[in-house]
Order: sequence, then structure tokens, then C-alpha cells
Amino acid sequence: MMWLQTVPFMPDTHDGVQRAALIAKTICTDQKLRSAYNSLFEPMTFLFGEPDNITITQVYELMRPMEQNTEKLFKNEKAMDELAEKITQLAKKQIRILPKIQRTNPYKVNFMPQRYMPDAEVLNEMVDFESKISKRRLPSGLDVFAAIGCTAAERILIDELSENTKWEKFTPTLEKMKTCMGQINWEKTVANKWINSLAEMNHVAPNMPYFMKTKQWEKKNLNTSLASWAELKHDAILYAKQPMGAECGSGEDVPDPVVKGYVEPNIRFWTKAVELITALDKVYKKFNLTTEKTTATTKRVKEMAEFLLRISKKELDPNAPELTDEEYGQIEIIGATFENISLDLVREPNEELSGWDDVSGADKSISVVADVYTANALNNPRHAILYEGVGPAYEIYVVVQIGKDLYLTRGAVLSYREFERPSDEQRMTDEEWQEKLKKNTTLGTPQWMNEIIVPLKILPEENEELFYSSGC
Repeated sequence: MMWLQTVPFMPDTHDGVQRAALIAKTICTDQKLRSAYNSLFEPMTFLFGEPDNITITQVYELMRPMEQNTEKLFKNEKAMDELAEKITQLAKKQIRILPKIQRTNPYKVNFMPQRYMPDAEVLNEMVDFESKISKRRLPSGLDVFAAIGCTAAERILIDELSENTKWEKFTPTLEKMKTCMGQINWEKTVANKWINSLAEMNHVAPNMPYFMKTKQWEKKNLNTSLASWAELKHDAILYAKQPMGAECGSGEDVPDPVVKGYVEPNIRFWTKAVELITALDKVYKKFNLTTEKTTATTKRVKEMAEFLLRISKKELDPNAPELTDEEYGQIEIIGATFENISLDLVREPNEELSGWDDVSGADKSISVVADVYTANALNNPRHAILYEGVGPAYEIYVVVQIGKDLYLTRGAVLSYREFERPSDEQRMTDEEWQEKLKKNTTLGTPQWMNEIIVPLKILPEENEELFYSSGC
């Protein structure tokens, strides 16, 4: 798939135009071939976005008015030049993610091009390519969230990470990206809806409890959002175009202890989560991609998201009755519920998996990594690859009010990682990343997270079951 997407036909050579035209003619005039092509192309569009480079189907549409005699068309250099010019003009309007330093014709045709994703455009622009020695060699995941309106991300970039201010165009470029991202249709693709749901997580509502309005909680939300975004980049890595520089205690009179749970009442996020699952289900059904497993899993995840939204609304409504024993019971086992859903996803046919200990291979760990930016500009003295990743699950402790009492609650939270490696090294795999985390569990933790992470002299052993713990 990567080869089909990245090996280009060059419209500035006769051979390149002829080959693109020949494949376009072959695919698009054969009903079975075109149907097979579209069965891959169209779901990818709904999931990840429109192609950034020119597709062979677009080449065919440009050819059709010219096509009288196919053999003469392919042998006619003037006709090929005319087709090349049409491709170039269309590409100038369409392509948004281009290396800042071009070594070949930037307007390329691909058999099945990689897709435009808005976050990639942000990463592509938030680097200094103009100074003699780059004052900002690499972008950051924080750039993406600042551009989509997360004030915590922007505050950290400007107030806590002083190296950004060394590039005098940092703030103007970020403002430009905020304007650009403000024009994106965030409902258009599943990937866009995913990012939009994470943006909603970072909004503060007036009726939220006190702890959710603190700067520290903003960082917690940002950490979770960035980790989920890293997971998205990991899932989309084959399809999305990558940017590059160059080519429990309480008060008195408490009744007998009872296990009570609490849902982080972020109504805007849970609403978007339900919408995201609904959108994914529509893609499955529209392109006949449903299986028994996807149907059952989607239904269960949607039911859980709707439950969490419903509980959030009750927690924020002062006139709502207290949660029922049944609702508390569902919260109590929510970790086990999601473990069961996850086991269904990784289980092979006829495979018995009674718990997470039975899972083997890279799928057992929630720790994944994706290379998202190639820093190889000529004014960059140290070429590198930017990685976004997810580390082991962390425990999080929060004091919340349930009824008239305060409870110390415990849960699990994703841990976001960002780091660089030399560009001449092999791209890192999930397995390699997981091995490195065994030796250094804090590898890649951003310094702005230090404020809300409690350092431990003796780090606990990695335990993926923590992620599925229901807390207490």
C-alpha cells in the first residue's frame, strides 16, 4: 500500500505522463478494475481524507476530452504536453502538503495517493526554513492542538517552552495556522471527527467541577488528547501524507463503605465520542465492511459512550437524583468491560482469551509509536525524525464530590510521548518502542508534564492490566 501511494509519476517527463495516462485508461475503462480500485479508494477517503497528490482517476477525467484515438494520443507529444499542463494546474489547486525544499517536480501523480490531514499541514508549516540555521528544526504535537484552539497548548508553547520564542515568526505562523484550521470541515472524515472530539475535550464549561477548571487539569486533558492523537497518527500512517522539510476517605456519619465510581463529566467530549462511533459505523455499512466482530464491537462501544454521557449529565445537574446502585455497578466494572471489548478485537477466530495475560505480541501493549515528520531541510544542521507515541498507562488520583461527600478516586490515564531520532536510522516499530520503554519508562515524556507527574524513586513494573482497572 505504501509503495502504491508513494511511488509517483512525474508530469514533467513524457514517460511519466504516458505511464500515468496508460494506467488511468486501463483502470477507468474496465468496470471490474475500477470497482476494485474504488472499493479501496472510497473507504480510505471517508476515513482519512481526500488525496493530496493527483490520482489516476483524475488523470483519466482530464484525458477524456482529448481522447479521440487512444494510440495517437499516447504517441502525440503535443497531446502529452497538454495533459501534463492540465495535471500541473489541477495539482497547484489541490496539493497542500509540499516539502519546503523541492528537488523534483512537486506536482506528482500517484496510483493511490496519501491523504490530506489538517494536522499534517500544521506540522509542515511550524518549522523555520528561512534562517541560515533553522531556529525551529522540528514541529511539536502541541502545535496541532494550539492551532485547533487549545489554549493550554498555546500557553505551554509560548510561556513554558522558551525555545519557541527564539524564532521570531513562531507566533505569526501559529496565528496563520489557527486561521487555516478554523476553515477546516471537522465533520468531513472519521479522522477529522477524531481530532475534533479531542479538541472538545480541552474546552472548559462553566458548570464543570472545580478540579476540571485548573491549569493542571488542562495539562492532564492535553496529555490525554495528545496520546490519543499519537494513536490516530499510528493508525493512519499508511494512508496520510507525511510532511517533511525536504524531499476513598470522607467526613463523619458516613454509611458503610460502598464502591462509588465517577465519570469525568466532559459532556462536549462524550457527545463527540458518540458522534465519532456513529460516523465509523456508517462507513462500515456504506462500503459493506461490516463483520460480526465490527458490528458487535461498535454497538458495545457506542453503548458505553452513551452511558458515560448520560452519567456526566447527571453528575453536573444539581437537581438530578443520585446515581442508582445499578449505575454505580456499571462504573465499577467499566475497566473489565473495556478489557473484554479489547480482547474481542485482538482475538483470532476460535482463540480462547480469558484475560489480558493471554494476549501476546505488540497488540498486548497500549504503547505505540508513529513517525510524523521528517526534518531534513537544508538549513537544519541535524536531520531527524519526529516521533509521537503512547507510553504505559499512568495511575491518576482525583478528589471528587459524590453527593455531599468527597472521595479520593483512582483511574488510569494515557501517557503522551514525543521525541526525535536521527534520520539515517531505521524507522522505529511498535515492538522496538515497547522494548525501549522497558528500560526507560519515562522516555519521551515532555517537560511540561513534570508539574502533574509524581516522581517515584522505584518505578512500578509495566502492567497493562492497569489500563483496564476499574479503580476504587
